Amino acid sequence: MPGFSPSEWVDEKLSAARQLGHFVILVTAVSSQLKSCDHQVIIKLPSLSNEDFTQECSELQKTGEPKPSRGLVMQFAGRMFDRIFKALAGNRSDGRWSWALPATLVIWASTLKFRPDVIVATGGPSAAQFAASLATLFPGAKRPVLEFQDPFIGREMGLSDKVLRAMRILNSFMMRRSKKYVVVSNGSLQQVQDSYASHSSKIAAIYPFAEPRTGSNKLIRPSTSKGRVEFLHAGTLYGTRSLQPLFKALDAGYASGKFAPEHIQISNLGADYTGTEPRVDYRELDLLPRNAALERARHAQALLLVQHSDGRSLETIPFKLYDYLNLDVPIIVIGRNPEIRELLADGDFFCPLEDQQSLILAISGILNANLSSSGKQSSAVRISNRPSPDSFLKAWQELLA
Repeated sequence: MPGFSPSEWVDEKLSAARQLGHFVILVTAVSSQLKSCDHQVIIKLPSLSNEDFTQECSELQKTGEPKPSRGLVMQFAGRMFDRIFKALAGNRSDGRWSWALPATLVIWASTLKFRPDVIVATGGPSAAQFAASLATLFPGAKRPVLEFQDPFIGREMGLSDKVLRAMRILNSFMMRRSKKYVVVSNGSLQQVQDSYASHSSKIAAIYPFAEPRTGSNKLIRPSTSKGRVEFLHAGTLYGTRSLQPLFKALDAGYASGKFAPEHIQISNLGADYTGTEPRVDYRELDLLPRNAALERARHAQALLLVQHSDGRSLETIPFKLYDYLNLDVPIIVIGRNPEIRELLADGDFFCPLEDQQSLILAISGILNANLSSSGKQSSAVRISNRPSPDSFLKAWQELLA
């Protein structure tokens, strides 16, 4: 789905499975755009919740797909689920938990029908991992490999005590029922191992790998004004993930005369829900499907990756980074996880959120490379240590053995 991060994780897992010679049966959301073919069967399921179902129908409408019908019994069941969930959790969740109920039965039935060698649950909404774990309670089911792109229970997630207790119970259940429990950063690995020392043998960290992708046939050219260097962020800005640290560094640089606003264009390829005030150096661009967005990003002079300012960022590495690394465009990371530093390539910059001076130096380095004849950049660069396709496939091959 356009701009939908969890779909990126599924895309890469499907590609890895094909390269390892596996036939795939994928149980996914009804709004997925994936199709069945010779090497995969796609089973699409709607969520039980009326609110989640409405959102899924909206996603289908955007792509021109027909809206599935829903009987009165399902509408009543969905309404009851929404009321009970809100009473227990206090608010609506993006976890798509109601999808886990029909998915559990379908996973179990598919296991009995297709007899898969291994079951892998991945993606952003944790309903997939929960459903795969829940299915193991039925006879003939298999224990799944669970992959979490973000910590299930991370630092400073803003959860109430009641919800946090429930999440811990769910996480313990999934840990016990899993064959392997996979996270995607060493920081997250340490946190999970500390919390579940008795299960440490089944916990692993595997860096993702994003395949190089091409855009649409029609090349999307940037409309940056002549003489301006474009710094582009691809994706939605919300909560504590905002461009405010960048804007403060820019304003400090303008005030000191290190650079001028007529030389800089900040573009956000997606929605900005952080209340950014209008600025002469900032614009918001329409969200694009993944391939088109990457093709658009390829023509920027620098790419921006911004982490949340709270503690969850110490354990996460946005998948966006792996897409960025394929584009051969300098990257400026404004973040909290120092692990990211080791993945960057020559000419990239890691700037701690609280270190305004390092961000000013990074901006200056990009500007100097694009506006001066010398092309000399700042020395604050890193040697790339990102995972290769072979190392990624080898890690998953060993995991699935």
